[in-house]
Amino acid sequence: MLQSLEIENFRQFSHFTIPKLGRINLLTGKNNSGKTSVLEAIYLLMTQEHPAQIMTELQFIRGEISPAADPQKYASEIIHFFHNRKTTSQNIIKISGLSNTYQKELTIQLVMDDRKTDSVITFDAFSEDFREPTRPKILINRKKPGSKDIQYVGTLSPDREIIFQKSGSIQSPLYQDQDVDFMISTKATSQEAAYLYNEVVLQPTENLVLEAAKILEPKIQRIAPRYVDIERIGSIPKQGFFAKVEGFDEIIPLASMGDGLWRILGLVLVLVSAKNKILLIDEIDTGFHYSVMVDLWKLIWKTSKELDIQVFATTHSRDCWEALGEVIAMNEIPSDEIMLHRIDSSRSTSITFTSQQLVIAANRDLEVR
Repeated sequence: MLQSLEIENFRQFSHFTIPKLGRINLLTGKNNSGKTSVLEAIYLLMTQEHPAQIMTELQFIRGEISPAADPQKYASEIIHFFHNRKTTSQNIIKISGLSNTYQKELTIQLVMDDRKTDSVITFDAFSEDFREPTRPKILINRKKPGSKDIQYVGTLSPDREIIFQKSGSIQSPLYQDQDVDFMISTKATSQEAAYLYNEVVLQPTENLVLEAAKILEPKIQRIAPRYVDIERIGSIPKQGFFAKVEGFDEIIPLASMGDGLWRILGLVLVLVSAKNKILLIDEIDTGFHYSVMVDLWKLIWKTSKELDIQVFATTHSRDCWEALGEVIAMNEIPSDEIMLHRIDSSRSTSITFTSQQLVIAANRDLEVR
């Protein structure tokens, strides 16, 4: 698990630290305070995938990808990752985190040289004719104690964009075989849900999926996908899954049982697939009535302990953090296991509330967002 996080020159942050992290970390803050950027920074730091590919995925989600002059290519505008959108050789993005056994570090910067070493991995969609020595390059350096640094170098376009072939598919982070999963939205596609469900069927974790569904509909006895339907409909959400419900002879499409049930199914499927990983969830409470949040946090807390998962989630909702405080009050949870971090990019450090402080804040009707 990550124990601390430090971010420099990334998105909204000039320099920002979260000195102490717990098993469950709820990030709060005003709009555009940097909550999602913290999740992105953790994802870039902890992923085992090519960092340039991950940067492109994140920009695709935000709508920062532009069409290139060549219709077979697309452009990743790296300027948006740099603080104040300044891409100079002196403005270096640095993301570092201390885990239980080592410290990881990722740096991203502009360079003018080729950095010829055995560990350099090149990436771009330019032919050799367009890789002029004078054209700036993006250098991504990944450090981990006990192993050789890995460097990734790509040539930038005249507009300082990373150009990729469109054949280089942008995959959902949920499909990556790595140490971190990023759930951008609790509203998963049918294909994502079916892929994840296939991993838990007839496993003990399938019971957790049913337990989550019962939070919203206690009469549900079983949930299962119909894979033939999912192959036909593609990525449409809520389609192709059915439930056996007490009192009904026929199976019922989940699509007819409300949006909240689909969202909680997507969330718990990602949760149980994140064993021994870090799970990042943006806007965890979206689509859920406040009355289910206590039971949802109970399930997340129980599952994260059983499967050794570290959770980072963002919210704007008072109901969300108060429900988490209620779960803490009902259980003997160590002070450093569940934490709330108020994110403010104008500050250098998060304002952190421990488990006990969060309970006190809820009891005294204090504002922690």
